Amino acid sequence: MNLFRKIRKLIKNRSGAALVEFTLVSPLLFITTFGILEFSNVMWQYQQADIATRLAVRLAATRDSVVTGLPDCGVATSEPAGTDCADVSGSDSWSVSCNAGSPGGSCNAATIARIMTEIHKVNPNIPASNVQIEYSGAGLGFVGLGRPVPIVTVRVTNLTANYIAIGNLVGFANSFTMPDFVASIPAEDLTGT
Repeated sequence: MNLFRKIRKLIKNRSGAALVEFTLVSPLLFITTFGILEFSNVMWQYQQADIATRLAVRLAATRDSVVTGLPDCGVATSEPAGTDCADVSGSDSWSVSCNAGSPGGSCNAATIARIMTEIHKVNPNIPASNVQIEYSGAGLGFVGLGRPVPIVTVRVTNLTANYIAIGNLVGFANSFTMPDFVASIPAEDLTGT
């Protein structure tokens, strides 16, 4: 009978139960907490890259032209002054691009450098070699304007999002390549500073 009393007393004893429960639940709690923090960090990096891309396209559309020497309507024409670019053959099918990391040829290095300076204020982790600025024909403007009115597209590619801790804790890679960021708008002035 004495043995049964000891067993009942042991079964009713709850001291240490909280420690055992905490030991079982705490790894899941910590992984969930770090997961939320890591996800927030990656989303912040993604958002900063998206903001930088939209800023870059806005600057490229309103500042001095990134591409120099483009004729009215983007293509050579013998049409009289005042002719809509939509009526000029090829005005909607041309395209010229510049890589911010190695501007050359008809690319305006000074304008690209100013755009990169502004991008780095938002996201200093974007290398210039990952930024592509493209002007393409839209058929906008008119002959005699003195410059084309292209569609400006900025692509930011091959950016890496970095995890802070969870990669080391659960065996994930510490970084991954984010999708490309692309933004396009019609150019406005192309004579601003």
